[in-house]
Amino acid sequence: MNAKLVRFATFTAGLLSLLFPGGSLGATTPVCTNASVSCSPGLNMRKVEDGNFRVAQVPAVSGSGPNVVIDQPKDAVPRAAFKALNKHCARCHQQGRLERAKPAKNFGNILRLKEIARDPHLILPGNPDASRLFSRIVKQEMPYDVYTEFSGGNEPSKEDVQAIYDWIESLNAKTVASCANRKPVDTEQVVNSISAHLKKQAPSRRKGMRYLTLTNFYNACAKDAELRRMRNGATILLNSLSRAPRTTRTSTIGKGGSIVAFNLKDLGWSPKDWDTLASAYPYGIRPKSPTFDDIKGKTKTSLPYLRADWFAAAASSPPLYYKLLDLPEELADLQSELGVDAEQNTADGNVMRAGIGKSTVSRFNRVIERHAVGTGYLWMTFDFDGTDTEQTAKERPLGPGGEQGFEHDMNAVIFSLPNGMNAYFLADEDGKRIDAAPVDILHDEATPRRPVIAGLSCISCHIKGVRDIVDEVRVHVESSGDFPAEKRDEGLQIYVPQGELDRRIRDDRKRYTNAAAKAGIKLGKGNDGLDDLSYLASKYNRNLDLRIAAAEYGVSKKRYASGIKKGNDEARRTGQQLEQGTMARQKLEPLFLKHVTLVSSDIPVGQIKAPEKGSDKPPLAKATKPKKKKTAKAKKPKKEKPAKAPSTVAKNDKPGSGTKVAANTPKSNGRSDGDETITLISDKIRYRANDLPIFTVKASSDCQLTLINVDSSGRATVIFPNKYQQDNAIKASKEFRFPGPDAPFQFRLKDTGKEKLIAECATKQDGERIQHNFEQQEFTDLGDYRDHVGEQAEKEGEKKSAGATTTNLLRTAITFSVK
Repeated sequence: MNAKLVRFATFTAGLLSLLFPGGSLGATTPVCTNASVSCSPGLNMRKVEDGNFRVAQVPAVSGSGPNVVIDQPKDAVPRAAFKALNKHCARCHQQGRLERAKPAKNFGNILRLKEIARDPHLILPGNPDASRLFSRIVKQEMPYDVYTEFSGGNEPSKEDVQAIYDWIESLNAKTVASCANRKPVDTEQVVNSISAHLKKQAPSRRKGMRYLTLTNFYNACAKDAELRRMRNGATILLNSLSRAPRTTRTSTIGKGGSIVAFNLKDLGWSPKDWDTLASAYPYGIRPKSPTFDDIKGKTKTSLPYLRADWFAAAASSPPLYYKLLDLPEELADLQSELGVDAEQNTADGNVMRAGIGKSTVSRFNRVIERHAVGTGYLWMTFDFDGTDTEQTAKERPLGPGGEQGFEHDMNAVIFSLPNGMNAYFLADEDGKRIDAAPVDILHDEATPRRPVIAGLSCISCHIKGVRDIVDEVRVHVESSGDFPAEKRDEGLQIYVPQGELDRRIRDDRKRYTNAAAKAGIKLGKGNDGLDDLSYLASKYNRNLDLRIAAAEYGVSKKRYASGIKKGNDEARRTGQQLEQGTMARQKLEPLFLKHVTLVSSDIPVGQIKAPEKGSDKPPLAKATKPKKKKTAKAKKPKKEKPAKAPSTVAKNDKPGSGTKVAANTPKSNGRSDGDETITLISDKIRYRANDLPIFTVKASSDCQLTLINVDSSGRATVIFPNKYQQDNAIKASKEFRFPGPDAPFQFRLKDTGKEKLIAECATKQDGERIQHNFEQQEFTDLGDYRDHVGEQAEKEGEKKSAGATTTNLLRTAITFSVK
């Protein structure tokens, strides 16, 4: 019997020394998200002498990005991971190698290993099993096209899984995100920078000065290029929420250019607009400094600065998006404010219309039409939730309504703001404003299970302006004999020749890009496939670790960790979870102000009162026609549609008409990521030999829990369930302790070194992933963990790609040390 088996004879499974049922036991052996096109293999890649890959890709979908050169890592471990990720994930997650319109899940830099290693939302250095990227592969959630769309592509092999595991295991958290010479910028320094900037402003402009901060990213070691993208993203959104006649340039102040300065007057905003934002802001803190009182007095506001990432996520989505633009509740009122009489324009032939069978966001065909407005243009779609004759543009090109007219189910609107930037509006079939499009009509271009939400979804889609449209209706009307001559002529008048449509689109796009250029805005996408506003907003919506949580308070990791331990149980557990893993933004955000005095010298600003209703904004456009008085109009009843089959989209992924988004909890386009979670913490991070540890697990759903210990030699043992606790069912949102107070054994640490504990909880299961034989083994020995996880992932992957039912897992892991 080798040394390991001898330890088993004394009930040691790596981390455990003794398990004593009843006090004594004897010495017996105790990645691509659903795509709008199929994500299938087949890139035209050529390896050249320098070891790099040159990609000459003919995109399967327009907009999939330029050809790129990405250096392969020189070291063997990251190079093997690079090859595995390139083989299975790059087609959906690497800009320049995409086989889809946009990177899935807005994640498009998977082959840039150094970049993603710095993102705790994806990678926890040294802990593959707690890393989101690795867990999604192990749980057969990626590659999505193989496991869910059954594209016929190859599932990751044991060697592929092990290559990714080895790379993450080899990473060191300190070196991955190190900026040793960078001291955190605290709130007092932010206030001092703002004070110095205010002194340089003309007295008449001081009252309107406001600031968006990026110091939390500077503190978390963001590079200069990353901060530039974030500043540009903030400037895009500010100008996209403006009613001023011209775009405005922002200015940059503070350490590392981490503060964006602008003036309310330049945006056509009033102090009420800022107060609307500030009243929803969940991160309002201030230093105990007279300088804060000074800037508060000069700006005449309770809080003159907000975090730019929160602003990007919150103000780019309803309700704040609509509030800040002061858009009406009805499409007819918006058109009236812009001077558009859509019905009369259509009757007079003063519209430009096109019809397409399907776009990258519409489930079915759509009709698109353009109206001229004083500020430039209003483009409006008519979208459908089916393929009935009344919903098909080629069969019913006129309307909406009428004898030869279509019957639409919603509208999406893009229109020029006075400054030349674009704004967006969604409406249901009755013209009532909605926050999100029903996902069975429109879907987010990056993730088809997500709905299109007014604001960010649209800005990202149209980051370079109005997109090209290839009309399919005019040629059909010309060639078909199904239309009476009068209706045919009416159709040809509004469905204009393609050349005329192209010229108008180019002109409208130029108007927008010129406006952006005047504000110094850079349009386009980064090497991750994201526009800069989406990049900034996505940073907000990601999971946090201890480093990032500390950076948001402007303190060091050491200060945060020591301060949080002085709080109540909730605070201490929060700190423990952040130190051992990550925490979702939506869970940590409500705790931010509760913990501020524990970890920093700052204090909460206090609740800022939301302004009363009433707009001080300039009009959207100079009225070109007198506003029509709305009169009740009899509406043709819509044809009763047959009931639809139940959607396969998860309930939380499908906001319907009028879906509301909480102002202080920005949603990332209806994402479901993190809806089902599991947390695992130990009562300590560092132990001594013979300590009795306690582990706490909490899952969001009822599930069957398995705890696997991996010792410092890499050997894995299932410590729960075991012969003495075979019932491993745990309840949703209820803490489970191992060992519990009534456990028939003690749990003692013996082996020294780095230990890992993995929690897998099956919410839906078809057979056991791990076979136990408690007659022969009281604790199931899995052998070498690296071999186990690779083999299990390969086996489960083969079952799932063949269409077999597999286990649905919640999964996480922690590491700790024993001295």
